[in-house]
Amino acid sequence: MPADSESRRSKPLALSASQVKRFYYTTTTAEAFPWKEISETSRGENFIDVHGIGQRTGKYFKYQKKRAPLLDRSSVYYYTDYVVLPLDDAPVTKALAKENKLRSSPGFASTTAAIFDDSTANKDAFHGFSRKEARRARQKSCKPKAGRTTTLPTGDLLEKRFPSEAAKPPMPSTS
Repeated sequence: MPADSESRRSKPLALSASQVKRFYYTTTTAEAFPWKEISETSRGENFIDVHGIGQRTGKYFKYQKKRAPLLDRSSVYYYTDYVVLPLDDAPVTKALAKENKLRSSPGFASTTAAIFDDSTANKDAFHGFSRKEARRARQKSCKPKAGRTTTLPTGDLLEKRFPSEAAKPPMPSTS
């Protein structure tokens, strides 16, 4: 049987690569509508290139960086007022320490009456309260007293009989 099936098979034909491509890799749509490259003059215009000139780099104009005219860091007050101090602040620290030591010495005749201590105007204005003053400022508690509560109503609002029983006359006794 295998010999018979082999004899039925057709022997491969010698086809070129273009023939194989044409037979196996083409569609009827491609044959009916052949693709043609559009020339540059026939091609449409991209409206982003026309209407967005300068907003991005395009066919007609490069991107224009937006910046305010004649303004830079030198026009800002912070930049003009800023004084660059040395990264090593040892000279400044030494000068402050020398001045503070001189002013705190007992024989120094100061031109000001300022005392170098830890008191400030804020501390003087907003001082803390003593324990006695704090106890006096405490108010009486408004919390209700703990105890059992009644959940059933009491008084005149309590209905003792149904309204339908109140409208009926009392039943006569049979005894």
